[in-house]
Amino acid sequence: MVVLVPRWLAVSWKMGRPAKRTAGPAAPVASKRRPGSFPRERAGEHYTIYLPLAFATAGAAGIASGLFGIGGGLVLVPVMTLAFGIPIRIAVANSSVLVGITALFGATGHAVSGHLPVLPALLATTSVVIGGQIGARVTIGARPERLKRLFAALAFLFAIALAYNSLS
Repeated sequence: MVVLVPRWLAVSWKMGRPAKRTAGPAAPVASKRRPGSFPRERAGEHYTIYLPLAFATAGAAGIASGLFGIGGGLVLVPVMTLAFGIPIRIAVANSSVLVGITALFGATGHAVSGHLPVLPALLATTSVVIGGQIGARVTIGARPERLKRLFAALAFLFAIALAYNSLS
């Protein structure tokens, strides 16, 4: 686990850096088309996701989340923004949806096996829905650079916690 501390410190540093400014208009989405790619344009921002790499990365993030007991969003958001160039707001929204789908399947598995206490599950679901609405509104209103700095701080805190837990 201690070997992952430098990686998370690097993620923290990269997420916290100011975005590079490029001169001139963005390249049209159509020019980035290649087999297996998924060109997108949202809010005037262009990015292209290479689907085979995206699926492999998402699988690796899921495995890492399960092995280390961390939330998938902490892994997925930096990967989406740093590796694929997805705008931070879209990365946060995608991560939230993916974590929600994962939680739904996990809860379904527990319910089928009879290990799901109904009242705590309902309370948790209500809290998640309310928190999700608040988080969505905050994300929409926040500047992208602030969101990146927030994730940089979370990655840094995670690295510190990981180092502490590994050494104690």
